[in-house]
Amino acid sequence: NPPGLYAGRKVLSRAFRNRFLEVHFEDVPQAELETILCQRCQIAPSYGKRIVSVFHELQKRRQSSRVFESKQGFATLRDLFRWAGRDAVGYQELAENGYMLLAERARRDDGKAAVKEVIESIMNVKIDESTMYSLQRPDIDVASFLGCPIPAATDVIWTSAMQRLFTLVSRALRFNEPVLLVGETGAGKTSVCQVFSTATSQHLHGLNCHQNTETADLIGGLRPLRNRTLREAEILKESLKVVQETGTPQLPQSFSDLDSILTNALKSGSLSAKHQAQIQTLHSKLLQLQSIFEWHDGPLVEAMRHGDVFLLDEISLADDS
Repeated sequence: NPPGLYAGRKVLSRAFRNRFLEVHFEDVPQAELETILCQRCQIAPSYGKRIVSVFHELQKRRQSSRVFESKQGFATLRDLFRWAGRDAVGYQELAENGYMLLAERARRDDGKAAVKEVIESIMNVKIDESTMYSLQRPDIDVASFLGCPIPAATDVIWTSAMQRLFTLVSRALRFNEPVLLVGETGAGKTSVCQVFSTATSQHLHGLNCHQNTETADLIGGLRPLRNRTLREAEILKESLKVVQETGTPQLPQSFSDLDSILTNALKSGSLSAKHQAQIQTLHSKLLQLQSIFEWHDGPLVEAMRHGDVFLLDEISLADDS
């Protein structure tokens, strides 16, 4: 990647570069880009041609109007693949998908207007934001369009701004696209995530970032084993019940006798599949109690395990690395 302020990227020295064969990558030609979009995203060639035309027209406008900024300021290749990956029936829906992906990332009104003008001129359609973000559209099934039902019992007032936020977030998450919400405090960023989790009946796992946020805060880590006495009493009670069901003559009198009794029961070979699984589970819990630390999953791992929603709040406070 070219050098810049982001992540401390710097210019490599000549002594370092002379030890390698440098390969420079140019922009993908328009014809090849159309072929890649059509074959990878399985869209019609006419759709791929118009998407690439919008991409190149936005590049020209960025180069002519803002000389010192990147020519991919309006759109990147990742945006094209997201655009092509969204289902669209007709140029109207294709244009609306492009507007949601490209125009809504622009922070200035003139940038949104430029993207809207280019999409409308190439797609030969008209984009109406008030109709596009309305949750009472008569022409489509809103639940299938958003990928989730509209929550009925919430404390949210469905203003036009809130409908826009909910539509943008729901459409992105329907196609498994990560969402970065940018805005002032109190704009409804966290609220729209809570509304989405309520609509999809999913638990919302959140983490507030700060300057000392580490990877362990996300994925989890080793923590001291707590409530050891309570866990020993629970395992002893469960073991006593299982041993009585199996008809083992030797019953555990204390926690110290439990390991040998469970090991002998597993070696006997006369247990049913159900009892053998129960004893193996109890034996693994017993071994875990002998350790000093135990693993605790972080909010990201828990959300991935259960298929829930994960919200990383105040990400601008965290370090880039």
